[in-house]
Amino acid sequence: MSPDTPAVREHTRPIEVDRAATTGTDSLGPESVCVPPDTMSGLLGGGGAGGPGPRVVGLGEATHGTRECFLLKTGLVRELVEHHGIRTLAMEADVTETRALDAFVRQDVGGPTAALCELHKWMWQVESIRDLLVWLRSFNRTRPADDQVRVRGLDLSHPAAPVTPLRSYLETVDPEYAEQSNALSRLATFAGETVPEDAGAREDLLGRVERAVATVADRLDDERARYVGAAAEDPVGGGTTPVSGGPADLRVAPGASRTARSPRGGDAAARPRDGGERRLVCPA
Repeated sequence: MSPDTPAVREHTRPIEVDRAATTGTDSLGPESVCVPPDTMSGLLGGGGAGGPGPRVVGLGEATHGTRECFLLKTGLVRELVEHHGIRTLAMEADVTETRALDAFVRQDVGGPTAALCELHKWMWQVESIRDLLVWLRSFNRTRPADDQVRVRGLDLSHPAAPVTPLRSYLETVDPEYAEQSNALSRLATFAGETVPEDAGAREDLLGRVERAVATVADRLDDERARYVGAAAEDPVGGGTTPVSGGPADLRVAPGASRTARSPRGGDAAARPRDGGERRLVCPA
């Protein structure tokens, strides 16, 4: 027996799945996984009128693309939102790409399928996640902005990825710099390049990206007071409107560079597989 087994048993609580209670009325479909409310409340430890509940909950799956895993996970998200006050859904997805998801669930901008098709990770482009976004939009519709669920990404697929929202932001607060900045132009060029596999070429590209990012970041710091006045919010404070996206995302770029420098093994785990989940049809 592994020395960790007792600790695992102590802190693990099984979820009883009641398929007999499944009905066709659930918005996630007739194959939804039903979790009895008493099991859920015991698992999550209160919340609502019963006292403080969890503030951060990590949800994963045994395999990407397995429908049962995703249905259970989306059901947990709904429970956490509706009964435990969770108001941020953070996804293992690109921080810039997920802005389309946030725009849909909070402002009814675009559509759920189109927003998911912008993500480069295939496992999110499935019906259960689309249905969750639709439910989140319905949940948000009658709530004030400070009580709405927001969607955020945790990854940055490329260190130069924030350049598009960043340019849009600067065109609003500093159009002359947006037009004339060599650093911004270089970032736009780098964003279209694939990070090379060759170590030397990769280091060269990432070094150039980091220097351009540092130049733009210095500009944001130097002009913060003026930009705050122009945009009515702190440009590096991670605001909630589309115009604030670029500066907030720029803070993630150094971490993306470090990730890109890490040795990468096979990409088998990221390849689509048949796990029973229904994939969305995205434009080629």
